[in-house]
Amino acid sequence: GNYQLVCRNINAIPCKVCCGMSDPFGGIAIREGQIIITQNCASNCEGNSEYSFKYERDRKNWYLDKVIEESWCFNFQDYSLDTLTKRDFGKISITKFNINDEDEAK
Repeated sequence: GNYQLVCRNINAIPCKVCCGMSDPFGGIAIREGQIIITQNCASNCEGNSEYSFKYERDRKNWYLDKVIEESWCFNFQDYSLDTLTKRDFGKISITKFNINDEDEAK
């Protein structure tokens, strides 16, 4: 299918120096009714976050639906896996989302 640009938000992509010692941008996946932005952080500890947006037809916009966060230190010590939903972070549109704001989706 064809895609059409309906919004732009530079804050939806992790900044190059915001997450440890490497470029944290893990990619974007587009599926029917869903956009997933992936962030990979590495320093002393490592972490992966997946931000999933779903399209709401009645509002004609994309909204953060789920965040999956996985983190660990050295040989999987202090391993954690969390799934956050709209109940945890409220209603955040993709145009207002800021991946670099640590409190945004927590």
